[in-house]
Amino acid sequence: MNSIVNLDLKDEGMNSRLVGHLKSADFFDVEKYPTASFVITKVSRLKSTSTGAAKMTHRIEGNLTMKGITKPVTFDASVNVTGGKLSATTESFVINRTLWNVNYQSKSIFAGLKDQFINDDITLSVKLASN
Repeated sequence: MNSIVNLDLKDEGMNSRLVGHLKSADFFDVEKYPTASFVITKVSRLKSTSTGAAKMTHRIEGNLTMKGITKPVTFDASVNVTGGKLSATTESFVINRTLWNVNYQSKSIFAGLKDQFINDDITLSVKLASN
């Protein structure tokens, strides 16, 4: 979690403040929880279907641990083996941050935030490559 970066904000000061806040106890509390992990529990081949730009070939199931909380996560990936090297990429998928106790400004946790809330959804994509 110490490697969190923001690629959207070009202003260095704003970017640094946002990343610092994401690393704080308000969000991921990286001082207490410096790492997150994903342990694959099942991989199954998908039937010949395509969703979006890339052909998804496999469904990957596993356990995502953040802030000491482990929850199951499932996503589809395009898995390839070329020259003995494995690679996998996903399209974007969504997890609900509150399942891992990342509750800051969540309107589903705190009533009365009106327009001061932050969405509960975190959009992720995965790119894996073997060495």
